[in-house]
Amino acid sequence: MKTLSYLKKISLIALATFVISSCEEDGITQIKNDDAINTEELNIIEILSADPNFSSFVAFLEEANLTTVLAADGKKTILAPTNDAFENYIDDNDFLSFEDIPDTALTELLLNHVIPDSSYTTTGLKALRTGYDKTLATGPNNTNVSIFFNGISGLAFNGVPVTGNQINAKNGTIHVVNGVVPPATLAVLIGSNPSFSGLVDAIIHVEDLGSPTLQPSYSEVLNNQTELGPFTVFAPLGSAFNALKKSLGVQNIEDIPTETVDAVLLRHIVNGITPINGFVDGEITTLDEGTITVNMAGLTLTDKDGTGRILPAISDLQATNGILHVVNRVIGETTKE
Repeated sequence: MKTLSYLKKISLIALATFVISSCEEDGITQIKNDDAINTEELNIIEILSADPNFSSFVAFLEEANLTTVLAADGKKTILAPTNDAFENYIDDNDFLSFEDIPDTALTELLLNHVIPDSSYTTTGLKALRTGYDKTLATGPNNTNVSIFFNGISGLAFNGVPVTGNQINAKNGTIHVVNGVVPPATLAVLIGSNPSFSGLVDAIIHVEDLGSPTLQPSYSEVLNNQTELGPFTVFAPLGSAFNALKKSLGVQNIEDIPTETVDAVLLRHIVNGITPINGFVDGEITTLDEGTITVNMAGLTLTDKDGTGRILPAISDLQATNGILHVVNRVIGETTKE
């Protein structure tokens, strides 16, 4: 399964190469726009048009009538895929050419490479380590889609590495990426962030060793490969899964019965899209048909096993198939059988 393999790959990369800091909220930062000032005389589209390595990107921008977006005044950060990156994207997604992509989908794909009102430098992103911002692509309810960056080891956006040095323009900054960066699904927002390695491990455990209740599979549902959804997902940090394993007296997620992990995962998914300011005090029903009690005063979610807290600084992460809120505790059944 392509998506599950992606989650496994990201999980292995996270465990092998990323060192998660122990600072507040597991080292995740809701990124803020830095104050980089560009002194180059050319705007972004002029720079890209002058470099043959970006001829495909420019051609697709022209096809979608988006060149004015990159030429306009105002700071913006551009993720610029090379020609090879676009060729690989076509091959990987079984397209014969970009003409096979519907116009609306192509526009959203290209807009996901534009982070508005920003001019992020490589140095600035690495100093922030990890974080989220919004691109010009839109998801459900016309809400701008989130994008995750990781500057701990190298620099990557939604898991796609940046190559080479940044290019400064008079209206922003260009980062060359060695892959196309599609608008993020819930699976991408989870799988590209090493702070969710515990959640990724739980999904892999259930789908490798058992028959999950959620069909066809968690990874397919989270990656928008079904007609189900959209969803609101409460994503526990890695520290939350570590606490769960400690409370059960186990070393690995694989030591917990598959049906228990399955129940835990279901308890973190709710039908529909609810932003943090859309919750009200009372009960909400999760996919296992259980209930969680919401208390907006403390942004807490309580079930029979205790209380978890939504982390407001890293909530409302928008995907193409739902919305994600980060929580500091695993919610659901925690009794080892």
